[in-house]
Amino acid sequence: MKKGAIFAGVFLLIVSLFVAGRSFTTPTEISVKKPVVMLNYKQEGQFSYVVSARPASFYGDTPAPAPKDSPQIPAKFIENMDFTFRYRSDRVTNLSFEINAILESPGTWEKTVNLVPRAIGAGNLDISIPLSLQSFQDLADTIEKEIGVNFSSHQLTLQAIVSGGAVSDFVQLLPIKMTKTFIKIGDSLTYTRGQEVGKFDYQVKLKENALFGAVTLIPPVAPPARPGRALGPGDTIFTRFIDSMTVSYSCKLSADKSVSQAINEVKIEAIAENPEKWSKGYTLAAATEQSGNLSLTFPLDLKQFGALFDTTQQETGVPASTQNLTLKATVHTLAQTGSGTIDKTFTQSIKTDLRAGILTWSGDMKKSEPGTIIAQQVVTEQAHFLGLPVLWVRIISFAIGLIALCSLLWYYLLNLRANSNKAVRADIQTRQISQKYKDLIVEIRELPETRPGDTVLLLDSFAELIKVAQGLLKPIIHKAGSDKDIYWVLDGATRYEYRTGVLLSKENPPGKVAGDNT
Repeated sequence: MKKGAIFAGVFLLIVSLFVAGRSFTTPTEISVKKPVVMLNYKQEGQFSYVVSARPASFYGDTPAPAPKDSPQIPAKFIENMDFTFRYRSDRVTNLSFEINAILESPGTWEKTVNLVPRAIGAGNLDISIPLSLQSFQDLADTIEKEIGVNFSSHQLTLQAIVSGGAVSDFVQLLPIKMTKTFIKIGDSLTYTRGQEVGKFDYQVKLKENALFGAVTLIPPVAPPARPGRALGPGDTIFTRFIDSMTVSYSCKLSADKSVSQAINEVKIEAIAENPEKWSKGYTLAAATEQSGNLSLTFPLDLKQFGALFDTTQQETGVPASTQNLTLKATVHTLAQTGSGTIDKTFTQSIKTDLRAGILTWSGDMKKSEPGTIIAQQVVTEQAHFLGLPVLWVRIISFAIGLIALCSLLWYYLLNLRANSNKAVRADIQTRQISQKYKDLIVEIRELPETRPGDTVLLLDSFAELIKVAQGLLKPIIHKAGSDKDIYWVLDGATRYEYRTGVLLSKENPPGKVAGDNT
C-alpha cells in the first residue's frame, strides 16, 4: 500500500512536470482565420389580389336586369349588313388578327371562309367585316345540292382571332342563325379576358316594310352595367362570379446595416398543371428591374386558364380532375453595403385548384427569407492544449505537481519521524539490556578485519545476541559509533552481529525484548 502510494505520487509529479513544461512552451493565444458574420439581411415577399365580382345574391346584391334579345330579321327585307370588330388590350404592338366566317349545318357539314386576311396591328383594333348574307345562302344551297341533303336552317359564325396574348390566342365568336326567311344575330357581342376586350357590332339596313319600316337595326341597348364588387384574400370568392382579377406582388429588403443601390429584377410566371400528367408555364410579367422596394401589379384571367385545361383535355383525352394554377415570383436582388454585396435570388409561389369553384390559394402568401454576408477574418483566440485553454493547463498541472510533491514530502517526513521514533525506542531497549548484561560486554575501539572464510550473521535484536553469547559462553564485543552501535559474538569463523537502529516490531515495545526471559 505504501509503495503504491509512493509510486502514484511520483507518477503524478512526473506527469504534471511534463504537462507543465509543454504548456509553458505553448503560447496562450493564437491567430486564426474564421468566418465572421458581417451583415444580416432579410427578404420579404407578399402576394395579394383584388377581384371584381359580378353582383350576386350571395353577396346581398339584387339580380341585374336581363338584356333584351336581338330580334329575328326577315331575310327578304335586308338591304345590306355592316359588321365591325373592336379589340382593346394593354399590348400595343406585335398583334396579328384575322376574321373568318364558319358556315355549317351542325353535325353534317362545315365550311370556313376567310373574310379579313391575317394582318399586323396594334393593341387597339377597329376592323370592318364585309359580309353578304345572300352569298352565304347561295353557298349553303350549292354545298347541300352537291352532297344530296337539304336543311331549312344553317348557322353562320363570325370568328375573330387575335394572336400575341400572354397565354393563348384571343378568339371571339358571334353566331348568326339563318333560315330561308329569317336571321337572328347572337346576343353575346362582348367578350372580356383579363385586360383584353373584344366587341362585335352591326348595322342592318332594312327595306321599307310594314313590320319594321325603313330602319337600320342595331344591337339592343344593354342595361347599364353594375359596378363589380371588390373582393380580396379575406373574402369567399366563387370563381363563376369573377369578372376580372388583379394580382399584386411586393418584395422588400431589410438589413441591420445601411444598404445602398438596391436593384430588384422580378419575373412572374404562371404554371398550369394536371398533377403527374402534364404542366405548362407562361410568363405573366416579363423580367423587369426596379430600384429600392419592389411593387408589381398584373392581371390574371382565370377563365383563360380554365379554357386552356378544357382544350388540353379535349386534345389529349386525359381528364384533369385537378387543375392546379401556380403563380411563381422570382426576385433577384443586387445591393451594395459597407460589408460587401448582397446577391440573392428569392422565390415565392402560391397555388389554387380551378376546379374547386372557390378561389383558395395555398403556399406562401407572405414569405421571409434571412441571409448573411460572411467574410474570413483573422481573430485572436485562446490556444488549447489537451482540450483546455493553455493558461488553465498551466495552473492545473502546477497545482497537481505541487500537491504530488507536498504529499511525497509529507509522507517522507512522516516515515522518517516514525523510523526515528522506533529507532530511539530500540536503542533505549538495547541500552537497558546492555546495562543488565554489562558483565558480558567487552568494549573495543576498532572493528576487527573480516578474514576470508568468516561468516557474519546479522541478528534482529540484542536479546537474540544475548542468547547466542549465553549459549556459546562467549563475551559480547561492543564497538560504539556516532550514528550506531555494533555488538557481536565470535564463534570461530562465525560472527553473530547486532547493530542498533534495527526497528522493533509492534510486539516488542520499549522495556520488553522478545525472547528475553531472564
